[in-house]
Amino acid sequence: MNNPFIETMLSRRSVKSFTDALISEEDLNTILTCGQYAPTGTGQQNYRLVAIRDRAVIDEMIAIHNTVSSKPGDPFYGAPTVVVVFETDASATPVQNASCIIDHMLLAAHGLNIGGCWINGVVGIFQTEAGKALQKRLGVSEEYFAVGSAALGESAAPKRTPNERENTIIRIG
Repeated sequence: MNNPFIETMLSRRSVKSFTDALISEEDLNTILTCGQYAPTGTGQQNYRLVAIRDRAVIDEMIAIHNTVSSKPGDPFYGAPTVVVVFETDASATPVQNASCIIDHMLLAAHGLNIGGCWINGVVGIFQTEAGKALQKRLGVSEEYFAVGSAALGESAAPKRTPNERENTIIRIG
């Protein structure tokens, strides 16, 4: 196939091992902008994207995660950047909106040769009292809730080849 965008989509894989190197501000801004241009239900733009590069804040999220998760450890796989997507019930489709935003950011990251992984663990983090306090400190009002996040950074592992996709499509007509 000779379409770079399709190739980017088909070759993206989740990265679960990152170096400590921060991605550039320019690349982060590009990734965030791509997230902003994701489709949203009825065109509502109620989300908040919180880009976190402060290691102390990421470590605080990990500590909160470890108090509520049945799988303690670093849910961000050592990523030096985490973008949390918050939505509100004022949106017609908050979970769908955030899902499209995260997907756009992960595709943009891959297109820039930056590793990324979708992380759902932030949902539980920001449902706790400690998480709600952190959310407030991050400048996100309480009517918002975390839907998911993207862990971003330089991959510390070799690129993986995709598994074959079988029996996932039904065609009618």
